[in-house]
Amino acid sequence: SFIKDYVKNTNEAIFKKDWNKIQQYIDVNSFVNMFLLDEIMLNQDMGFSFYMYKKQGGKLYMGPMWDFDQACGSSSHGGSGYKGWYAGSELEWFTSLIEIPQFRELVAKRYKEKKSQIHGLLDTIDNTVNKYSYDFAMSNYVFNTFGKRDRWRTMSEIAALKTYKEHIIYLKTWLTNRFIWMENQLGI
Repeated sequence: SFIKDYVKNTNEAIFKKDWNKIQQYIDVNSFVNMFLLDEIMLNQDMGFSFYMYKKQGGKLYMGPMWDFDQACGSSSHGGSGYKGWYAGSELEWFTSLIEIPQFRELVAKRYKEKKSQIHGLLDTIDNTVNKYSYDFAMSNYVFNTFGKRDRWRTMSEIAALKTYKEHIIYLKTWLTNRFIWMENQLGI
């Protein structure tokens, strides 16, 4: 009954966009971080497949983060496009939160704080590819997945890619375009 009422009150505060009450119920920083990561990756599971918890005496905390198999333009559910907010997926809390100026300002501030790390994802991809290139090649040799639609909701553009290098180019191009779009939207 306690948690049911707590979430009901949180829900009401968010949908009424009552910033003071919202801050009483949620760990705002965890919501900002979850929103930002899911939006950077344009995670199609945002608000559908996620975790949150509340420690005794604490506020509702969003996380840990997980389930990114339908992110970065890889899912036919969301498409290969990199524009648009997906905040209103199954959990409409983020749709309301991003419309609240104080929350939007915190998202922009956090993006600015982490901008070099966000852009560093491109180097992380290169480093990972260099480190595990043999493993990736062997995986494709054994499972022969390139150039096929082998997964649920795989984008046809991705299914057509025949080499690991083509996959890397697709991912890095998609992320670069996403960063640019988000930075323009957040005024960064």
